[in-house]
Amino acid sequence: MKHLLKSCWKWILLLLFLFGMVLITGMQAEKASDIEVLPHREGELVFSMTLADYIDRYNDGYWKDYKTRYLPPASEWRSQRYDTAIHSSHAAICYDFTEDETKWSLPTISIYVPADSDQIQELTIDFDDHSYTEATYDLYEELCFYTLQVFFPDMEEAQIIALYQTLNRLAYDNMFPNEQGYGSGIVPCALFYQDGIGLYPYFAEGESLHLCIIPVTEQTINEFTQKGTVLYEIATMQERQPASKPAPLYDIAPDIVPVSAESGIFADLPADELDRITQICQNIASICGDLFQTAEKVPSPYMPDQLVLAQSSIDAIETRLIHQGYTVLDTDSTYPSFLQNADGMYHFWDAVQNGLDGRQDYIWISPYGGFQYCSLETRADGPYFLEAAAQWNERNEIEITELYKREVLDWDLTENGNFYYKLYEAHSPAFEDYTLLRLKETDRTLYNLNAAYIEPVGYQSNNLFTCSWNHTDYGALCFNDLLEFCYRMNTEQILDISALPCQENPFYYQIPAVMFEESILPYFDISLQTFREKTCYDKNSNTYPWLDVAYDNLSYFPLITPEVKACQQNSDGTITLTVDAMCVGLKQDSLFRHKVTIRLQEGGGFQYVQNQMITTSQELPAYQPRLQMQRG
Repeated sequence: MKHLLKSCWKWILLLLFLFGMVLITGMQAEKASDIEVLPHREGELVFSMTLADYIDRYNDGYWKDYKTRYLPPASEWRSQRYDTAIHSSHAAICYDFTEDETKWSLPTISIYVPADSDQIQELTIDFDDHSYTEATYDLYEELCFYTLQVFFPDMEEAQIIALYQTLNRLAYDNMFPNEQGYGSGIVPCALFYQDGIGLYPYFAEGESLHLCIIPVTEQTINEFTQKGTVLYEIATMQERQPASKPAPLYDIAPDIVPVSAESGIFADLPADELDRITQICQNIASICGDLFQTAEKVPSPYMPDQLVLAQSSIDAIETRLIHQGYTVLDTDSTYPSFLQNADGMYHFWDAVQNGLDGRQDYIWISPYGGFQYCSLETRADGPYFLEAAAQWNERNEIEITELYKREVLDWDLTENGNFYYKLYEAHSPAFEDYTLLRLKETDRTLYNLNAAYIEPVGYQSNNLFTCSWNHTDYGALCFNDLLEFCYRMNTEQILDISALPCQENPFYYQIPAVMFEESILPYFDISLQTFREKTCYDKNSNTYPWLDVAYDNLSYFPLITPEVKACQQNSDGTITLTVDAMCVGLKQDSLFRHKVTIRLQEGGGFQYVQNQMITTSQELPAYQPRLQMQRG
């Protein structure tokens, strides 16, 4: 229910939040909760709430919605001692909780307490954006919601949602490109506070997204002000110290500060390397600056209030650079990006394989009106990746606004023309986060088949394509877990579960037979009797049990991109697609291969006839149906 509200009414809720706060401007706000701010050791503040108190209050709110406790006792949380905390120079213990410790991509709750106390001095909710999936981000927002409900128990749900969505958007809009990870000395872009409770967002390149909660006093607030943090009182949503040009709450962003070699920011780079980067960026600007200035701009599909370059304008810029001989990341709104003029990448890889020095540059055009100059380099002292961001300033001059150089931990070029590389992250050297550069254009006919028949279901939270079955023996295929995917394909709408009847103990939704059968049966050649036997049909209520994806039934599977490699026309009128399950996170062009047979029908309909697992590069995790009654 709440996750639908969060995803579908994001901007409406934000406006409602702001409007509601404006109504009480100037009024005396009631205290947010009974949580007090207390001094502990010198220069250290804590909340009166302990870790155990937080767990109990979180579970109280969660129980009202789900009739179950979510957070385990503190004794079951991971813990680690630190000599200093984020906002304290004294020793502290950090407690971490995640739904499943074997699933590193799930969001976490981190709580810092003094080494000699269990009172909370800081709480962060953390999301690994590098491994983004809709399900994991929904879980992150759920953690945000119930945590803010602990600190602001009297706040309306819509206002809580708008508050954390505002904080998270500020984090994305104000990402720190050169930070060394979340730690002491950070200066957040904004601080929201009420009754001693302070909230701020934090996100740095290579870091996780953080929503941070700390105790604050007037002294704390003044210190943030002196550092340049924009402050907002939650009760009135008024900026504490308005800037000369106040910005709306939902559009706070620092000015772009041009940087140069003289500024000292790039002091660790040799002067000749800085000169080379500057010259390349100036050359690119001179080649296509006129196209940037006259480019058509359209509302962003992700941030409708922001304008971005139209795809046709990006294509024109890319084409001109390609004709000038530059290696360019050819982007498209529909098909995967790939490198044009990529022959140099193969020569570069030969140099890598033979222990020789080499460098390969490429350019990609930012939809926000600038471009990125990227460089892969192999030298005697190791492999490196360099990236410079260039933008036009108000004087219509090109300026380098960001520049970083990092060690490459691993890279590989596969036979399929896929180049993977992983960068060293200062805060987590072992962090496995590969980037993929395609050196070949995707076959668009095969990609269209992929988009029509494979991607709408995919591999997350269902096992349609991860087990072998056919229309005479469906084996371990779980039809119940296909409901939302088939419903969306059939109706072109997202399944709204807010009005669905449910059973409380054990909890599951009771899907009316007509709705369930009309959603799934058209896609399979199966008798109604067999279908009902495999789906736990309840004759008495004429319903089917079903659960949406939740934290206690989520089946972890690596983030996979399906790629149709071949299409075979069969004599019976069906087609068989050979599909490679690409896993960028594991540097695999084909984590496994499967063949899907499809029967095309008149009017654009189709049926899944068979899935056959062909090869796997490693053992795959066993699938766990969402419904307890269907688990072995």
